[in-house]
Amino acid sequence: MSRSKHRAAQLSLFVSALALGSFRILFLLGLTLVFAGIAGCSRRQPVTPGPERAGKTEILSGLSSGQRVVVEGGLLLQSVLASSSSRS
Repeated sequence: MSRSKHRAAQLSLFVSALALGSFRILFLLGLTLVFAGIAGCSRRQPVTPGPERAGKTEILSGLSSGQRVVVEGGLLLQSVLASSSSRS
């Protein structure tokens, strides 16, 4: 198989998978999380990451196709949640 055909085959397999920009995935206290939109709120959602390619990580489980996720400010959101829970 030529190099360009092999690369196209790899990309087509990955594009059909559920994937996120790798920077959107948080690793906290041994958990792998994203902030997902659930019932109009953003909540921590555990996910199982798969392989990473070109800055995107395949999500093997934990999210559904089309489910909304926080794309910016995940670390800020996590720090706000952590500080508010430490005050309780």
